[in-house]
Amino acid sequence: MIQERRKVPAIIWALSALLLFLFCFQAVTEYLAASIRLGIVLKENGPEITIISVNEDSPAIKAGVTPGSVLRTVDGHHIRSISDITPLLKAARHRDSISLGVEEQGSLRKIHILPGVQANYRSLVLNLLILIVYISIGMAAIRASGIDPRTRLLAWFSFAVALDITTYVNVSYWPGSQLLYSGFKQMLGVIQFALIFHLLSLIPRPTPWMKWRFMPAGFYILALGFHLLIVLQVHDLVHLGGGFQWLAKLILGNNISYISWGGIILGILLYQYFSTDSIRERQQVKWILLSVVPWLSLQLSDILVPNAGWVYSSWYSFADKLVHMLFPIGILAAIFRYNLLDLNDLFPRNFFYSLLTVLLLAIPALAIIEGGILLSRHYSPEAAIWASNLTILALGFAFSPTRDRLIQTLEGRSWYKQHNLGRELRQLAEELSNMDGLEEIERQLTSRLATLMHSQGVILHLNPDFLKAGPSSSRKENPAPCWMSNEGERICLENLDLEKQDAPLHLGRPGETDPLLKTLYRQGLELIVPLQLHGEHFGTLMIGRSLGQQRYSWRETELLNLFAQSISTKFANALLHSQLQFDELTGLYRRRAIVEIMEQCIDEFRKTGQSFTIAMIDLDDFKMVNDRHGHLAGDRILKKAAATAMEMLSREDRLGRYGGEEFLLVMPGRDMDSALWLCEHVRWALENLQQEDESATTASIGIASMEEVQHDELPVKEQGLELIALADSRLYRAKAEGKNRIVHN
Repeated sequence: MIQERRKVPAIIWALSALLLFLFCFQAVTEYLAASIRLGIVLKENGPEITIISVNEDSPAIKAGVTPGSVLRTVDGHHIRSISDITPLLKAARHRDSISLGVEEQGSLRKIHILPGVQANYRSLVLNLLILIVYISIGMAAIRASGIDPRTRLLAWFSFAVALDITTYVNVSYWPGSQLLYSGFKQMLGVIQFALIFHLLSLIPRPTPWMKWRFMPAGFYILALGFHLLIVLQVHDLVHLGGGFQWLAKLILGNNISYISWGGIILGILLYQYFSTDSIRERQQVKWILLSVVPWLSLQLSDILVPNAGWVYSSWYSFADKLVHMLFPIGILAAIFRYNLLDLNDLFPRNFFYSLLTVLLLAIPALAIIEGGILLSRHYSPEAAIWASNLTILALGFAFSPTRDRLIQTLEGRSWYKQHNLGRELRQLAEELSNMDGLEEIERQLTSRLATLMHSQGVILHLNPDFLKAGPSSSRKENPAPCWMSNEGERICLENLDLEKQDAPLHLGRPGETDPLLKTLYRQGLELIVPLQLHGEHFGTLMIGRSLGQQRYSWRETELLNLFAQSISTKFANALLHSQLQFDELTGLYRRRAIVEIMEQCIDEFRKTGQSFTIAMIDLDDFKMVNDRHGHLAGDRILKKAAATAMEMLSREDRLGRYGGEEFLLVMPGRDMDSALWLCEHVRWALENLQQEDESATTASIGIASMEEVQHDELPVKEQGLELIALADSRLYRAKAEGKNRIVHN
């Protein structure tokens, strides 16, 4: 069954709606917290509350608060914990000012300050944009989970990070919820990293530990349980000893858990990189490495440069969210680039363009918000609101024209025109896997692929070494792949070292110096795609130039390469099937295979009434050949006789080695007269072979038609045996009557 993209379940839509609701709650919380904020960053150092940094243009800096001082009192109340401050600020919210007792260089001074800062709308807009991106990635990954199951893990990771973003709220406004909030955020972080660990253990291929029974479930339970104990120990809800308490505070207080997880992730990626010999799989891991290193570097900066003022700035928060977003995009890009996924598998067409338009318009929207904040500070707040609203309204009217322009621009490019190519190639690969014979696979592959690629033609060449165990008598392969030029001339690629080629060769590149490649491109060949199985080159796929004016894009080339890797196993299976179906010596069908073909004809006769006839062919006096000339000469005669008989048959006729020197010929669609005419040609050809080679022998033939044994009440197998018995009895009559003759009644 062909796997296609899945519809987004209702629970995912409900989860997305919940995330948007939580964002609205985050916006309300930001507005309330801004009304009592002083613009300072605090840190608990034992019994002291130290002012780490003071934000620019804040009430605190206007009142003369300096970094490095210690906060002792708020409105005359002694402060023992940061959580003591919010209730006092809320109580004084409607007063003109509050007093802070600040200790500077050993002296205590009182500072009167008016609470209230501008809400961080920049952060809210950024959070909304990142939230939309993560929800989109999650939905896209869910849609593609039917094609690549790993994307399901990516989807849950994306939703976990989206939940993390929407729960960045100032819980100090509700002091009683800080303990619950802290524990929730810690466990949510553990879930994210557990999902990352699980996902990266499957890219590009499953690691050895993922093959252990219950490993994924056990890892989730262990990670969540360990961090739950740490959270409970830090908040004195459990007591597991002084050593564990020290470890718990170290992990939570110094960002050690994030660094540890980052190190584990980096270790998995390095293991995946060095444990594979595939260049393509290493490239896949590189995509993810490039996306995880910025995040790990940012986390390390928090430890290596502790208490730096820029760590608490809005720009650090922006960078933190941006590098978080790079990671799932890197994973999605790795899966997208190295699997048969397309944009149409991930996003609905209209949604993709709408999302892209929103992201483009978000840049001027952020600039407008910043301009409005600046205008409200220096001029009139009312004028800033009106100007910002009118400009945002103008952006809203620009949405549809911008979206239409994007469609016009991108739809005109070949990489998006081919947004269904990956799906069609997957479907073709699935159809090829349901075929048995190599010839049928080759025929369907070349014809269908030429249609899909809009190509001048497609040629498939399989190495003779790969085919040596197959029905070689019906094949005449060239030792090197050849392309048929526009003038009908064969141009062979024997001077190209294709065995070392592990990626598609794109002909017609600027600056090409190889004369053979230049000639091939002029004669209509554009892509040479190698076929490899377990690192060994077994064939070449040659794709002619596009019927249009454009060259094949990198995306089409990449999809073709992935398709070539996919069908390599199909050819291996087809070869194995051929080895089971065909006799190694003669290249004819084995006994079981030819009998199955006959039974299929019986079944077809019962359904449609289409007549067919069989013939039993036996080489006369073949035992004398072995006795006089030896078994090697006998094998040579068998091969010659099989090849000679095959030359007389049509495409529909089937010939199999029934046993020893006896052959079974199945002739679908032939009545007795037509079968007699064909068998006479076979007998005559074998007689001529004897005249050319004195070691060869003539043949006796017995013919039987399906109409002669028409007993529908019998099972197909029994009716087949009856038909063979009738033909066999006539064969022995031909032997008894003098050999080298045909008996048909």
